[in-house]
Amino acid sequence: MAVFFGLIGILSTYTGIRVNDAIANTRVIGVIAGGLLGGPVVGIGAGVIAGLHRYLIDIGGFTAVACAVSTIVEGLIGGVCYQYMKRANNSAAFAGAVTLAAEIIQMLIILLIARPLEEAWRLVAIISMPMILFNSIGVMIFVGIFDSVFIEQDREAANRIRLVLNIADRCLPYLRHGLYDKASLHSAAEIIRRESGAAGVLITDR
Repeated sequence: MAVFFGLIGILSTYTGIRVNDAIANTRVIGVIAGGLLGGPVVGIGAGVIAGLHRYLIDIGGFTAVACAVSTIVEGLIGGVCYQYMKRANNSAAFAGAVTLAAEIIQMLIILLIARPLEEAWRLVAIISMPMILFNSIGVMIFVGIFDSVFIEQDREAANRIRLVLNIADRCLPYLRHGLYDKASLHSAAEIIRRESGAAGVLITDR
C-alpha cells in the first residue's frame, strides 16, 4: 500500500505545474490518503517514496529539500490521524480538514527551509491558496470514493446475510421433521434453490 500511494504521489509530481522554479502539485493527495486509509507505516512509507523522488528529480532546486521534507511530514500527519479517521462521522470531511492543516504546514516548511527567503515568500503567496483548496477537495473526493466502495461491499454482505436468514427461517418448519424425511427435505431444497437462484440443490448425508 505504501508503494501504491507513493506512486500516486510521484505521478502527481509529474502532473504538477512549474511555478518560480518549484512545482505546484497534488502530491499530498496520494501521501496523506495513504496515511489516513492505511495507517502510519503506509503514510510514512508513501511520504518517503514520493518525497525522495521529489528531491532526486530536482537536486539543488530551491524547494527540493523543503518539498521532500514536507511530503514525508504530510504522510506522517495522515498516519497519526489514522485512528481518528476510523472514528470520524464524516470521514471525507475529516480527511479534507486534515489535508488543509497539512498543506498549511507544508507552506510553513517551505518558508523555513527554502532559500532565498524572498523567493520562498513569493512562491508561497502564489501557490498556497490553490494548493490548500484544491488538494483538500481532492483528498475529500479520493476518500469519498474509497468509502463508497466499502459501503457498497457492506451493503452486499448485509443483503447476503439477510438472504441466508430468510432461507433458514422458511426452511425451519420442514427441517424440524428431521434429515431423513424426504418430502420435507425436498421442500427445503426447493426453497433454497428458488431463493438463492442456484441451478440446483443437493442435500446428502455423505
